[in-house]
Amino acid sequence: MSHIAYISIGMNSTVHGSIELGRRLSAAGHQVTFLSHQRIARQVRANGFEFVRLEADDSWKAAAEQFPRPANPLRLWHWVRTMRRLRRRSMQLAELDAAIEQLRPDLVLIDIECHVAIIASRQWRIPVALPMFWLSIFKQKDRPPLNTPLFPPKSLADRIAVSLAWAKLHARVIAGRLKEFLSGSVVRARLRPVFYSTIRYTDLADLARVRGYRLKEEVDRLQWLRPYMYMRLPILSLNVYELDFPHSVHPNLSYIGPMLNRRRAETHIEPEAAQPWSDYKSKRARSDSNSRPLIYCAFGSYLASDPMLIDDILGLAKRRKDWDFLIGLGATRTPDDFDTPPQNVILMDWAPQVEVLNYASCSVVHAGIATINECIFNEVPMIVMSTHTNDQDGTAARVKFHGLGVVLEKNSVTAEQLEQHIEASLTDQSMKSALAKMSGLQSDYEQRNLAVRKIEQLLAHHDG
Repeated sequence: MSHIAYISIGMNSTVHGSIELGRRLSAAGHQVTFLSHQRIARQVRANGFEFVRLEADDSWKAAAEQFPRPANPLRLWHWVRTMRRLRRRSMQLAELDAAIEQLRPDLVLIDIECHVAIIASRQWRIPVALPMFWLSIFKQKDRPPLNTPLFPPKSLADRIAVSLAWAKLHARVIAGRLKEFLSGSVVRARLRPVFYSTIRYTDLADLARVRGYRLKEEVDRLQWLRPYMYMRLPILSLNVYELDFPHSVHPNLSYIGPMLNRRRAETHIEPEAAQPWSDYKSKRARSDSNSRPLIYCAFGSYLASDPMLIDDILGLAKRRKDWDFLIGLGATRTPDDFDTPPQNVILMDWAPQVEVLNYASCSVVHAGIATINECIFNEVPMIVMSTHTNDQDGTAARVKFHGLGVVLEKNSVTAEQLEQHIEASLTDQSMKSALAKMSGLQSDYEQRNLAVRKIEQLLAHHDG
């Protein structure tokens, strides 16, 4: 049995996926321990895993607050020296090193956004792999960046558009770094501790020098991923290849299938908040209401839900009394923010998404890859409205490319258009066929246990 440490970035959707990966590894006989600077102990332990909280960020923040910048210019130099010493101490990463030393894992899985941990790992002399919840982000010819809605090119004009998209991305990266330098933020950064969650290039470049990590040789700074892409470490995409655009897979990338934690413990949902959903299920079970379509609407865990869009859906629910609606508001809003909804609407701050999708006939969702994968698995037609952040435009483009749903612009869609697309999706056989095929591929990846097999290959290669 191998011991695997998983360093998590701690975002809600990624935690669910990483726990499912841990569950599969545990079922194969491996021990898995999770580490994170985020407060996810409740979620991790509720699913049966050991958890180590990395608390140094709290300490460095408290230490920095003890030394406010002095108003007296004569004391400024002393303050600068104090803050520089604090920064150097934070870059020693004593807590993280001690945690790994104590665990003595055979392999470390590090979420690809945990840049500090990835740089630190070079000194551990332990094999490392980077789970990634996105589709492929490597640059290839005729492949648009993942943060754009572009399709693979079919004409010269399309190829020019893709080339311009990459050029624009590169220009934005360079301009952003120049702006940081000219604004003085680079200097200010060097007077602050380095935190586990940092994506600031100045922090990571300084840390790389301390840890002996050759940044220029190991990473591509002009990739889509901020602040850069790792070019030499094995990367595990928690998706099926078939959901991506057709392309030649980079040799360092493996598609291991989505980690759909269908058994997850929903620790965010309190019993009182879950009661309306429980009442709905009971009512549906004892009446003919199971013939009524349930429209599931969810717009993310971290970004604020669009109030106008929710108002449109509530207005639509008043007109379409033959449909039921469940609206998941995420972490930024609560049902108390709204007037009493129509009787055919359930408002929840956190929705039990996995369970709801077992009942749903259609979904109105953002383009977060975790939600997209769960909709696909349950063969639920999607009305996708990207928030235009991170990879969502690219994910939405792939949903449209494969015929898995309809993509609408959330800032301009009308309630009437939304109603038309929902109604059409309820009977669209081509969409249902495409969803069934993609869902079957997800199940095939799981049945072949590709995730565990790939990780065991990494372990065997190191042992060999």
